[in-house]
Amino acid sequence: MVDKISLKKIITDFQRYSANLMNTNYEECDANFKRFKKYIDENQLISSITQEKIKFSSIDYKECFLTQNSSWEEDFSVPNDESDHLKAIYDYMDMIEKENIAFFNIAGLYSCQSNKLVDIIHNFNMKVILPLIDYVNIELSKKLLEYDEFYPTINFSGNNSPVFFQSSGNQDVSYVNNDLDKINDLINSIITSISNLESNVINKDELKDDIAIMQESLNSSKPNISRIKRIFDKISSTICEITATISGVALISDKLNKLWELIEKLILR
Repeated sequence: MVDKISLKKIITDFQRYSANLMNTNYEECDANFKRFKKYIDENQLISSITQEKIKFSSIDYKECFLTQNSSWEEDFSVPNDESDHLKAIYDYMDMIEKENIAFFNIAGLYSCQSNKLVDIIHNFNMKVILPLIDYVNIELSKKLLEYDEFYPTINFSGNNSPVFFQSSGNQDVSYVNNDLDKINDLINSIITSISNLESNVINKDELKDDIAIMQESLNSSKPNISRIKRIFDKISSTICEITATISGVALISDKLNKLWELIEKLILR
């Protein structure tokens, strides 16, 4: 099991590679595809997540997806079994890489309402590759939840700033306002970034309300750490699920990782 800091880095890296692929332009699609495939193969955790899921499936990707020799009327056929579906996606990507087929040549096999090159590529990514990205993102989120710990609230003295401390009883602690100022600044930046998203996939108002509730608890005299963690996990899960599909969300995810690092510094004081 990787440590928490390493896991967060893996999550950030995976989101970056997947976002680059999902949002790629025509000129960079081959490079972004190869970088993504290389990362999921060479990163031990990502590879284990993928291989553990598909190892018992024997499906042939040609039963599901178009090849340059296909003569189907439909674009593709999605297997009922999730393991079969993910194996077909992985093997399909493996074939594209090993046979060095131009990424756009494969994407162009699939029907698309637009004739723009970039739209054809994004159409293929959404239809074919996204389910694998979504699965890995969710599994990474689950692994991050394994690190959940309960930190009881303690009393404090000093400057009306909340203090978090792992303790079996009550203690009086004080610390400088600067830590909380950084947290509030970052939270405000996250809220602004969410407001600027051009997307109907998520309820931005609900997401901002959750963040506001978390911020209010952080700034209270007796913050409930378990509640803060639950809200943070809910926010992170929502962002994680859409990171690869919406431009600008990867940046919000990075800010959330930095926010939790600041919160942890207070918790572990």
